[in-house]
Amino acid sequence: MSNSSEVVPSGRPRSAEADQAIYEACIQLLSEEGFPSTTIDAVANLSGVSRPSIYRRFADRNDLIESCVEKLLSTDLPTVTPTSNPMRDVVALLENTCHMLTQTLMGGIIRCVMPYLTKHQRVAEHFVSVGNRRRVALRQALLRAIEDGMIDEPTNVDVLIDALIGAIYTRFLMTNHLNRSYARKLVKELTNW
Repeated sequence: MSNSSEVVPSGRPRSAEADQAIYEACIQLLSEEGFPSTTIDAVANLSGVSRPSIYRRFADRNDLIESCVEKLLSTDLPTVTPTSNPMRDVVALLENTCHMLTQTLMGGIIRCVMPYLTKHQRVAEHFVSVGNRRRVALRQALLRAIEDGMIDEPTNVDVLIDALIGAIYTRFLMTNHLNRSYARKLVKELTNW
């Protein structure tokens, strides 16, 4: 006998396999085809999940894209466990950023979503959140390096962080010539380490 206060969901339960197929198709389309080509029809065709099933999960195309990008960005990105050498930690954090941009789907997503961030506040907030996590880790490593006398204290640590990260993203977005060795060169040039 069922308790009268118990809520019984109507319709079929959502399939975890369909959810994953939709997510993977959306991310693949975003990274390979770009924002405008990532439509409900394209996601349905690639995922093998019907349009009505997608619309049961997402209000519209923007909701689908925003949700999938949020899920991708919420996954833990590679981190660096602090070592006894904070400058090596700085280099490792920047190398991870280079790797993320050039060797994972995240790079393609960033490249195709960047022009649309002003129109999609929810996605922009997630990009800022991921960026802030990287900035906090870089700040901690740089402050340890300053404290240990490995580099001279800059006028403003945040400006140094902007220069380091900004140079990587600029090179990635403008030239697509980015590798891990660039992180080492960048740190050497900007900190004389």
